[in-house]
Amino acid sequence: MRIVQRILLLLIISVIIDSGKAQLGDNDDNTKCPKFEFRCNNGQCIDNTMVCDGAKDCKDASEETEDICESVICPIYAFRCNYGACIDNDLTCNGISNCVDNSDEILPECVRNVTKPSNGCKNDEFKCNNRECISNIEVCDGVIHCRDNSDETAAVCRLVHCPTTNFRCSYGACIDGDRRCDGVINCADGSDEDPRICRSSWSPSVIRPTIPSLETSNSCRIPSQPQNGHWKLHSSQCPGDENCDVPVGTTDLGLGSRLVYSCNSGYKISSGLTDVSCIFGGQWLNIPICEEIRCPALNEPSIRAECSYDEEFIPCGLPVLPMTRADVYCANSYHLETSLILGRKQSVRCNARGQWVPDLIRCVPGPISINIYINETELTFHTSVNRNNPTFIEISDDKIIIHTNTRISNNQDINIRIPKSIYNITEYSYQP
Repeated sequence: MRIVQRILLLLIISVIIDSGKAQLGDNDDNTKCPKFEFRCNNGQCIDNTMVCDGAKDCKDASEETEDICESVICPIYAFRCNYGACIDNDLTCNGISNCVDNSDEILPECVRNVTKPSNGCKNDEFKCNNRECISNIEVCDGVIHCRDNSDETAAVCRLVHCPTTNFRCSYGACIDGDRRCDGVINCADGSDEDPRICRSSWSPSVIRPTIPSLETSNSCRIPSQPQNGHWKLHSSQCPGDENCDVPVGTTDLGLGSRLVYSCNSGYKISSGLTDVSCIFGGQWLNIPICEEIRCPALNEPSIRAECSYDEEFIPCGLPVLPMTRADVYCANSYHLETSLILGRKQSVRCNARGQWVPDLIRCVPGPISINIYINETELTFHTSVNRNNPTFIEISDDKIIIHTNTRISNNQDINIRIPKSIYNITEYSYQP
C-alpha cells in the first residue's frame, strides 16, 4: 500500500499554472514542449509529474516555486511544502531536505536536543516574538496564547501539517474538523466560519462552474459514467465525510480534483486503483474500467477439470462466471502434493469475488502412467529387498502398479497371470 501511495503522489501532484507563467509554449522564444510535459523558464522540458514534487528537476528550479505550486492540491497522505509542493508524509523530519525550501525539516516536531535558549524557554516550549514562553502544543491551535499574537501567524503556522481529521485555518493553524461551521469562531482569523465554506448551497473549491472560456490545461472535463459502474467526487472535496455527486450543471473540475470509481454488482475495477486525478494538461490519470468478475480458467497441465454452470456442462479452459462448479483432479502422471492417492477429486466453486473455493488442489509430477492393451499372458516378477533398489508389483482389475525403491518383507519370484484387458500401467518411485 505504501508503494502505491508513493506512486500516486508522484502522479497527482497536479499543478495549477496561470496562463502567463512558465508552461507549455509561453516563453519568449515560443518553443513548445510535447504534450504532458512542462516547460521550464530556461526552455527545458520535463515530465508533468515532476512539477511541484519537492525535487529540483528544471535546472533553473522554475517548477518548484510558489507561483507555480501555490494552488496545488496535495493528497491527504502527503506533506505540503512551504511553497506548495507535495511530498510523501514519511519524508518529513528524516534529516534530508525533500522540499527545495527545506520546510520539511524545520517543523516543530523535527526539533531534537535543542539547547535551552538564553530567554529561559524549555525544549518543549515555543518562544513568542516578545520572548514569552508557551507550550508547543498551544502553537497554531487556533487560540492566541502569546500576548503579541505571534503563535497564530501565517509565518509560523504555514509549516504545520494538519491531521486529516482536522480543519486547516486559512493561515495554517489546525482545529478539530467538527468545529468547522459550528457557529463559533475557533480559528484566530475566523476562517472556520467563512460563509463561503459554511453556506448551505456548497460548491467544492476545486470545481470550476460552467464557463465557456475555461482552458483545458487548467481543468479536466467531467468524464462520462463508466459502463457497469459509477464515479463520485472524493470526500475531501465534499461538504460531509462521504463521497458525493458533483453539483448539477458542473462540467469541469480543477487540477488536483479526485474521482472515486466503483462497479456494479458482478463487476470489479480492472486496474485495482479506484481513485483518479485531474493532472496538468487537463487529463484524467488512468481512468479504470469495470470488468466482469470471473474465476480463472482451469487449464493447468497438471490438473483435469469438469465444469458446470446452472446444471449445464461448460468448458473449463476459459474464465468462468461466479456460481460455476468444478470437479478437479490430477492429470495423468501427476498426483496430489500431499498424497499419493490416485483419482481423488475435489469439488470447488467460483465465488462472487472471482476466486475458486476452497483453494485448488496442487498436483505435482508423479508416477509414469500409460494405458496399454495386454493379451492374456503370464510373467515372472522378481521381488527384492536389496537395500538400494527393492521392488514389487501389484495388479488390480484395471491397473498394474510397479513400485521401486520401496522396502518389502519378502524376497522371491512371483508368477503373475495377467488376464486379457486394457490396463493402466503406473510406476511409483518411493524414497526408503
